[in-house]
Amino acid sequence: MNRYHRLSSSERIAQTWRELNSLTLDNLGAAPRWLKVLLLALCVLFIGVFGWMLLIKPIKLEYSALMTQEQTLISQYAQKYAKAQQLSAIENQTQILNRDLATIIEVLPTTLNMGLIVEQLHAAAMRIGVKIVDVKMHSEVESELFFERGLTITVEGGYHEMGRLLSQISSLSVALTFHDFDIEKLSQNGNQAKLRMTLHAKAYRAKVIDVTKEVASD
Repeated sequence: MNRYHRLSSSERIAQTWRELNSLTLDNLGAAPRWLKVLLLALCVLFIGVFGWMLLIKPIKLEYSALMTQEQTLISQYAQKYAKAQQLSAIENQTQILNRDLATIIEVLPTTLNMGLIVEQLHAAAMRIGVKIVDVKMHSEVESELFFERGLTITVEGGYHEMGRLLSQISSLSVALTFHDFDIEKLSQNGNQAKLRMTLHAKAYRAKVIDVTKEVASD
């Protein structure tokens, strides 16, 4: 560096430029020290960038893809696990419902004596003090495990007596369910109102099948 000590800045730049222009592949070893350091740093930087682009970047991209795939698989597993838990709960609930249904079917009669049902309805009405005007029986409908037959019952009497009649019908030995009713006022005698109630009910009988075996096979 001593030879540059007395030179001006422009002279040092000009001399450095001449030295750079005089360099060839044959005399590259005679290049100034600072240039060698610069070339070495550029080579290291180039090798680092090239190595990162060629080796490290693909590995990072592959790692990122694997992490994304892992998260996707974990999410899919969690969803399938939740569905499996729900399916297991549904299957257990279905088995319980099937057993309960089998128990109900077992107590249903295999035949329906509609004449006996009508007699029991009239007997209950007489005990309460109301009048059954009409009982219409509808066609039998078949379901998977039982048959059902609709009845339309028309009753006339007081309000409180109507309520007691419904209670009496519910306690009959036959399987009857109530589904709808209509009430209209016929007359008024002081505080007593005479009403007409049209009640829609259903009677049931079981099919002659072995429900227990079907439930066990499920």
